[in-house]
Amino acid sequence: MGLRGVIREAAEVLMPDGTTTGCITIRNEVPKGFQIQADPEHMFRVFLNLLRNANEALQTAGPQPGRAAEIIITATSRNGMVLVDVADTGPGVPPNAQRRLFEPFKASSRPGGTGLGLAIAADLVRAHGGTITLLPSDPGLGATFRITLPAAEPLADASVEPVSPAA
Repeated sequence: MGLRGVIREAAEVLMPDGTTTGCITIRNEVPKGFQIQADPEHMFRVFLNLLRNANEALQTAGPQPGRAAEIIITATSRNGMVLVDVADTGPGVPPNAQRRLFEPFKASSRPGGTGLGLAIAADLVRAHGGTITLLPSDPGLGATFRITLPAAEPLADASVEPVSPAA
């Protein structure tokens, strides 16, 4: 599935008027044509949860001093794995919340929140053979979540016929 398109769809649901709401910008820096091997609906839910959390953190606390309010999504392949980072310029995740971040009903920081978003995202990523982690960050850099998935298998070229040995 095309990762860039799934992220674009999640961003459009979150920000129907474009990739900027108020002063928050979503930058989809996933290369065009970047493919992952995953269920598009599941990955849509994962990215919608991550984008929603980052957006809420930026709306509530604002960006780090001297930084624009942004959510940046990048992707790369390395050693048979796909690494997708969702980073924001917000306040970061408080140390006391980091221990239970992916546990159901434990991580909500907003009034009325259930604390299920990251737990569901982690379950969906695990179902695809991957992991989701909060990367350590230096003070002033916000939060970065990394999704690691097995790389998509290259498609066989159906237009090439196998060569059989001469009889």
